[in-house]
Amino acid sequence: MIDEMNKHAKAIQELNLSTKESLTIAIETLGMVNRRAEVTLSQAVKKDDQSNFNPDDYIIMTNLVTMTEAALRVLLSNMDEEAFDVFDTIFPLQRLRSDSYSQEIEDFRKKLLNNEEN
Repeated sequence: MIDEMNKHAKAIQELNLSTKESLTIAIETLGMVNRRAEVTLSQAVKKDDQSNFNPDDYIIMTNLVTMTEAALRVLLSNMDEEAFDVFDTIFPLQRLRSDSYSQEIEDFRKKLLNNEEN
């Protein structure tokens, strides 16, 4: 599974995938996290000896399940082919592939991070 995730991450980074491809990867990733959280939570609840578990752990796992479910619903409800085509036209992938534009995006990201820290 980790190899698959690394493959997706590398493809996104190197190929500047289309919006639909990127969102499909995001949906698969969120689905995997959601399933793991559900399994972890259900297994923890079934344990006879609950002394190893902190109540905060249950809250965190429950929140993780809830938030990933909500994110999946939003993403899946917006998987409209035509909208993605328009989005990719408005934000052309060819421009994203250029080094200068990539640098502009990276510089902007750094400014945002610096502003958040301040």
